Amino acid sequence: MEPYRHFAYIYDHVMDTVPYDDWVAFVVAQLAQGNRPHRVLDACCGTGNVSLRLAQAGFQVVGVDRSLSMLQMAEEKGRRLVESGEVPPDAFAWGCQDVRELRLEQPVDAAVCLYDSLNYLLTPEDLQQAMAAIAAVIRPGGLLVFDVYQRWDADREVPPKQIIQGAGWSLIWENHFDRRTRHWRINLKGVVREGGRRHRFTEEHVERAYSLAQVKKALTAAGLGGVKTFDGFADTPADRYTERVVYVAAKPA
Repeated sequence: MEPYRHFAYIYDHVMDTVPYDDWVAFVVAQLAQGNRPHRVLDACCGTGNVSLRLAQAGFQVVGVDRSLSMLQMAEEKGRRLVESGEVPPDAFAWGCQDVRELRLEQPVDAAVCLYDSLNYLLTPEDLQQAMAAIAAVIRPGGLLVFDVYQRWDADREVPPKQIIQGAGWSLIWENHFDRRTRHWRINLKGVVREGGRRHRFTEEHVERAYSLAQVKKALTAAGLGGVKTFDGFADTPADRYTERVVYVAAKPA
């Protein structure tokens, strides 16, 4: 089953504690250090939680995701934001694409890819292909800001099994960390109640951790340089013990 095909419809409820505001504030601060971009790619945009905030900050956003279900949620949220008058009618453009095969009709001034989206690429070759595809659509001098999990351990503050419930839905979330393969496997079993009927679904999500060296190698191969790394969305530099590394890289002018 394709990840996020059904989970998309309760994703925002499950992730309602994610500090998107802080993340986007960090991204905007990084983008402001160069020439302020106008058109920004949100690669692997999911349900648009970053896209919407970037649009509210004054950017024109191109949101791309390979999950049609997630993208439909993003489009609906974006439409409501436009109709409310909070952002202009041309604030968003959406597309269903795999980030490894990304193609845009027009280049962007900068790009972001957040919330360990790139960890879903399970080989270094896939990671390098994605970096190259993103780099190809950024104008010279533009920035790429993204995060990647570098490490995860069985003793993280993540229980092996969680039961999460909300109005009209419930979810069993099971975690398994494999130190040998550096994979994090997530099994989801959910029930969503709609119109008096119960819909059950199961999904498997697999992510791979990447070291600083592996990500920097992919960036170099994609022609991106000036790499800065941070320990999460903070000003502290990352090191080999950092769990979530935030990268800022530039396409040469």
